[in-house]
Amino acid sequence: MLASGPASRLLRLHFAALNPRQVHQHVQVSLFRTGRIATKDRRKRFSASAAADTVELVKELKLISGAHCIPHPDKAATGGEDAHFVSTTGGGTVGVADGVGGWADSGISPADYSRGFMKVVESYLDGEPLDNDKKGDTSPQMKEEQRNDLRGAFEAAHAALRIPGSCTACVMQLDKEEKRLLALNLGDSGFMLVRKGRLIFKSPPMQHFFDCPCQFGAYPEYVDMTDRAEDAEDFAFRAKPGDIVVMGTDGLWDNCPDEEILGLLPKGPEGVVESASLIAQRALEHSQDERFDSPYCQSAREQGFDLTWYEKLLGTRIINGRLECGKIIGGKWDDITVVTAFVDSVPVKIEPPPEPEIPETVSEQNSDIVSENNSVNVSEENSS
Repeated sequence: MLASGPASRLLRLHFAALNPRQVHQHVQVSLFRTGRIATKDRRKRFSASAAADTVELVKELKLISGAHCIPHPDKAATGGEDAHFVSTTGGGTVGVADGVGGWADSGISPADYSRGFMKVVESYLDGEPLDNDKKGDTSPQMKEEQRNDLRGAFEAAHAALRIPGSCTACVMQLDKEEKRLLALNLGDSGFMLVRKGRLIFKSPPMQHFFDCPCQFGAYPEYVDMTDRAEDAEDFAFRAKPGDIVVMGTDGLWDNCPDEEILGLLPKGPEGVVESASLIAQRALEHSQDERFDSPYCQSAREQGFDLTWYEKLLGTRIINGRLECGKIIGGKWDDITVVTAFVDSVPVKIEPPPEPEIPETVSEQNSDIVSENNSVNVSEENSS
């Protein structure tokens, strides 16, 4: 309510010279300055300030990965027959595939199938639509389902590739919501999980018989038989900060013993690329060493593949003071692909939900009235 006395009279004369709209604007601004009315713009500023104060920093798990590939010396010009991908979508995903080299005898590049397979798997798990697959739905719900469906990714890739060729495949994903490492493998590519310097788990190779791994192929167009996504082995582990994953094609596992890999792991996420390179280089050195007792040759002997007795006698030597018969020995030349991944705990911002829009205090329909206790009747003042 306006004050009484001489000051009240001056205010009434001032408002009498204004039209009702100007009166509304004048009183609104005046009362705003006294703090009695908050305008829409001011409330927005208050809301923005409050939102900024409520932004939280929380820790979530992320798979930080690096990769290194070394093709077989005879295949260096074409980049080899292995394929891999590293994705940062969600908690992070990595995958490797090994094209079956026998297709080269028919003039077909084995790399076409392995690279195509990895491309579809990566796209599927990133939530991207697939042109030839009904699962290529672009809805948010469908994208989330794809991102958590490793077996679905294998199925989609197997169905999409209708070209000659075949490959093994292995993929791992960090589910940051559930804080789990999820993996799926078919064939003799694989992975190992290391925690605090100790080997926690190593995936077993899947083979039909020695040196013949389970594999995907375009059946019945180009192969007489094929393994399927439903045949792949799945794995799940509780993820912890500092966990390290080493994934690789058989060129790694056939040439590098586990204990040597453990000695080349990164100390933190910043060392994953260097670690992958060092592990791949070590596997390459062993693959070219004719006297190295590689994991591949050890497995061959366990499966009953060895020299004849005559060849063993011819290969008899004295090693470290001991007489040893000859045996299958040496590294295995192959493409070598290594992915090293570190489970890191990274800070992320949690934004608060947007606040609802606050309407203006004063209604446009009653612009000549500021409030019940602060009204100005211009016609009454003019008549007086």
